[in-house]
Parts: sequence; C-alpha cells; structure tokens
Amino acid sequence: MEVSLRLALRVTGSIGLILALSIATSVIVSRHAFVRILLDLTESRLFALADDLGDVFESTVRLGLPLGQIGNSAEILGSTLPLDPQIVALAVVGPEGEVLHQAGGGLDWAAAAETRGAATTKKGNPHHVVDTGEMLIVWTGIHDPLGKITGYVGIAASSAYRNTLVHDSFGEVLILSASVLAFAILATGAGAVVACHGLSLVLRRIGQMIEFPDETVPNDALGGIGAAALGKLERVNADLNAIEVDIAAAGAAAGHLAGAPTTVMAGAR
Repeated sequence: MEVSLRLALRVTGSIGLILALSIATSVIVSRHAFVRILLDLTESRLFALADDLGDVFESTVRLGLPLGQIGNSAEILGSTLPLDPQIVALAVVGPEGEVLHQAGGGLDWAAAAETRGAATTKKGNPHHVVDTGEMLIVWTGIHDPLGKITGYVGIAASSAYRNTLVHDSFGEVLILSASVLAFAILATGAGAVVACHGLSLVLRRIGQMIEFPDETVPNDALGGIGAAALGKLERVNADLNAIEVDIAAAGAAAGHLAGAPTTVMAGAR
C-alpha cells in the first residue's frame, strides 16, 4: 500500500505540474491579449466620440461662427463626460494650442496641446494619440469650410480605470484557473491512487502464486489472472525446451553423418 501510494503521489505531482504550467502560460498570454484588446476598444470609443464632437463644432464653424465664440461649448463638453466612465476631461483648443472651452479637471490642456505628436489614421479619420501613462489623450481636428484646421477637440481618458478593469478581470481568471487546477489535481490523484492500488494487488497476487504455487484461494479473480499468466509462461518454457532438444538431436545426427565416411575409408586400408 505504501509503494502504491508513493507511485500515485508521483504520478499526481507530475500531472499537476504539467497542468499548472499549461494554465499559467494560458493566463499570461490571455492577460496580454486582454490588455491589447481593451486598449484598442478604448481608443476606438474615444476616436468615435472625438469625431462626433468634431462634427458638432465643425457644423457651427461652417455657419461662420468663430470657434471661440460658441456659447454652449461648455455644456456640450459637460454632457459628454457621463457617456464613458473612462473620460475625465474634454477641451476645445485653438490652432496654436490656446484653450477655448473645457469640461472636467485635473489636466493642463495647454501643456497637453503642445505634445499632440503626429496624426494617425489607423481608425479612419486622422487622430493624435498621446499616452502619458496616467492619461490617454485623443485629439481630432476641427476644419473650416475650406478644410483648414481651426482647432482641436481633446478627450482625456484615465488609465487607472482601464488598469482596474484589467486587474479585476485578471483576478477572476486567476481564481477560476486555481479552481480548475485544484479540481483536476484532486481528480487525477484519486484516479492514480485507485489505479496504482489495483495494480499493486495484481502484482502482489502474482508474486504469491510464484512463491507458493500450490496455494489456491476460491473465487480469486486476481489469482485466476496470475494462474493464466503462469500457465502461458510454462507452455512457452516447454516449447523452448522442446526446441532445444530438437536442435541438440539434429546437431548430433549431423556430426555422425560427417564422421561415417572417414571410418569406412580407414577400414578399407
């Protein structure tokens, strides 16, 4: 029983280690993919919202009203804040970076406007994306009727909100993975214990039959298995012995035939 238990523990430990490594690899890869997907979704939502706001201000500018004189700009920006919990601030700046309208707080828009960087068109319209680590800022241009940029709409999204989503989701994945791993190890351990115990019983009974061949136990299934195995081994040994006898007899006959002519010739002399 002790030997079978040690064998079962070794089998369970090996399988558990393989499962743990597989699950850990899957979790790490899944977390990386989830972060990338979440970042792409965040950018897509901010791009769409920036485009909508840009269209609102462009329609007013094309009517001939200067961007800095739109009276309800603060209300428009303020009504946009609750649309996404990631958004912490919005602003409309002029072509030189001067702040014209803003909503929300906690961001120096004048300094942010100076670091817009090059525009990217990976989501359709040209956008300027700046990731400061704490904030993800998206800029989109506001054009006049001639297509000239008269200002920019800026949207700032908190990276802390996105990181919280990743942390919570990763925690749930870890809990689920740990539960699956624990269940798999328990199931594997139980199966290994049963299998190793059954194998040890069979081997023990066969060993007893080899050591005490005349001892029989009624209705002993394991003994029947062992008896059948021993019977086959005895038949194989008998066949091998018969083959050895035949080979020896054939060798003796061949030697006798080889020596007979020599004897006859000697007698003739």
